Amino acid sequence: MKAKNQNQNPKNELAVAEGRSTGSKRQLSLWMDQSAHAAIKKAAAKDGRTMSKWLMHHIVKQLAEEAKAELKHARCVTPVLLAVAVAVATGTSAATIPAGTFILGDSNDRSGPVPRKVALASFVIEDNEVILSQWQAVRTWAVTNGYQINTGNSKKPNYPVYYVNWFDAVKWCNARSEQQGLVPPYEIGAHSIYRSGNFAPDVNTNANGFRLPTSDEWEAASRGGLITNRFPYGMKISEAQANYYGQTYFPYDLGPSGYNTRTKYLPMPYIGAPGMFRPNGYGIYDMAGNVAQWCFNWKAGNLPTQRVFRGGCWSDYAGYLRCGFPSYAVPTTMSNGIGFRCARNVPQ
Repeated sequence: MKAKNQNQNPKNELAVAEGRSTGSKRQLSLWMDQSAHAAIKKAAAKDGRTMSKWLMHHIVKQLAEEAKAELKHARCVTPVLLAVAVAVATGTSAATIPAGTFILGDSNDRSGPVPRKVALASFVIEDNEVILSQWQAVRTWAVTNGYQINTGNSKKPNYPVYYVNWFDAVKWCNARSEQQGLVPPYEIGAHSIYRSGNFAPDVNTNANGFRLPTSDEWEAASRGGLITNRFPYGMKISEAQANYYGQTYFPYDLGPSGYNTRTKYLPMPYIGAPGMFRPNGYGIYDMAGNVAQWCFNWKAGNLPTQRVFRGGCWSDYAGYLRCGFPSYAVPTTMSNGIGFRCARNVPQ
């Protein structure tokens, strides 16, 4: 790290990044004067980001060309290079979940699915849920380009979007893909991009665009590298770890009982900003509580009518936040407790 200027104030030091690669961590420190600090703070607020995330986003952009060059010639793509490439391609921070065999289901409680082994290819999932300002920016482009998508809502521009049904989430993923020059994964009929109506689309599994994670992908990501944990952070949970409705009657809920005191302020819903609680082992935030998240899958059955959503929300008991516990709703459902996050195939 470069030596600091003697005229700079140590209080202006800002830790801006924490890179994660197979458990290792690195931290970058930037020194800035008061005017630079104010300018960055203003720019970050305009983008709906924290200062650290705004800085990390622009650091990644500066690394883009170098990373692309190394990716072209590297014999072995390292996790760090892959993470940079993903961030550059998406414009957001994302985690790469390694390929492998995962134990999914609920091995701790009787009310969850029976544990099973599932082999998954490597995939990318974003660190945070889609926020309102991000939703609105893509939707504005989408409705002028043939898409029919509901408006969505949230408490603040930098809070997770909600009142988004499953069809809206899928079409929004397609629109975001098109906007960024990627191949949309959801199609109707003979390779026609799904832009309007309420249909069960086909999936182009080779597409490089944004999509909803499958239910199995979501669960594998939520566990953060742990194997049979009940929650993303371990076997028990408390309001210091997630935004939910505490009830200490349940032995795995450390409480306190009631709405989370960190997010309980009017008006309802009592959701919080992304990054308010610490991430899981993969560096992914809010895989338990805050807003639940749509997944692609139908509920299993002979005549499926409901889609899967996962993670529980701000008003749910802790049991709904368990990694191995899926919830279901008809795909037209719009709730102040359901949003979504994007996944992608690993960029080639």
